[in-house]
Amino acid sequence: MSGRGVKRHPVLWFLAVVLAGGLVAGYLAMYVNPSKAWYMTLFGILFMVFAVLNAVMAIAGILHLSRSALFSLFVLIPAFFLSGRYIQFSGPESLRDGNLRVVSYNVGLFGSSVKSLKMNEQECMDSVFRFLLGTGADIICLQEFHFSGDSKTKDYLERRFPEYRAEYYLNQNPGGFYGNVILSRFPVRSRGKLDFPKSANQAIYADIDVRGTMLRVYNCHLESYNIETDKLAHFNGDSTLVRRTELKLRKSIEKRPEQVDAMVSSMESSPYESLVVGDFNDSPVSYTYRRLSRGRSDAFVKGGKGNGATFRLFWPFLRIDYILFPSRYECTRYEMPKVRYSDHYPIQADLVI
Repeated sequence: MSGRGVKRHPVLWFLAVVLAGGLVAGYLAMYVNPSKAWYMTLFGILFMVFAVLNAVMAIAGILHLSRSALFSLFVLIPAFFLSGRYIQFSGPESLRDGNLRVVSYNVGLFGSSVKSLKMNEQECMDSVFRFLLGTGADIICLQEFHFSGDSKTKDYLERRFPEYRAEYYLNQNPGGFYGNVILSRFPVRSRGKLDFPKSANQAIYADIDVRGTMLRVYNCHLESYNIETDKLAHFNGDSTLVRRTELKLRKSIEKRPEQVDAMVSSMESSPYESLVVGDFNDSPVSYTYRRLSRGRSDAFVKGGKGNGATFRLFWPFLRIDYILFPSRYECTRYEMPKVRYSDHYPIQADLVI
């Protein structure tokens, strides 16, 4: 792209610079504390969108013989290394069997987050439980679990999952109990909860004896956005909806770093290695992911194949559910069953510990 064949294309350059700025902001989102600059998280969430648009700009520049193509390609270099957090082409390095199967699923209050689901809460719960029992998981972590039955929650869970020990912390609301649940085939030696101030979200943990190896399993549901997706999907120019959405985004984004700090502090003081599982409500290019994945490997990156997006409403761009395991362990298989009982897909990993 040198010499007399190169043409001047100011519009291409303008678009290339604007889109490159969005992608660079996405890179920086991993290092900027959102409590200081909440809007940076949005660039992290839109990272794949900006990456695709920059790739389009590179192709357009090549077709129009513009030096803007080189600029777009240069900006894309880090994205090639980060894209594996979203898309995997090769699959796991090892095909040997794991000795610990972990499943995480945000069950979305058993269907209340899926307007098109033609079943009531109990029917959805029964379907989810059948699916979970069919996975053969050793450890199951559930977020947005909801129980409105008359019996005690622990008795109910251990009756439905007779081979598992149930540990949970649930908040009571007018419709029943809501929170996180850990189900384990292995003995649970202790458990705990991390309270997040002024939040309905939480993280819980259980110290589990996996065939003589003690492992602390964190099941976290970090601050939710609580945006009105139905109304946004049919947006009619309502400025109050825009303002309300902005305030909710800002509030949730600014809360999350404090929750991450609490988790990191707990993990650093833990006597055992930590498995971090759950719904982070944040992208793989984020401050949240960078801090929680330090010293741990991502099960999707190590054992997955295909697109890793877990949030169905914004598929294929939004991956917010994770299984992070100690880096000295190995992931031999990662799957994301396409069941549709929630607005999230469940995730499943086979580990060798």
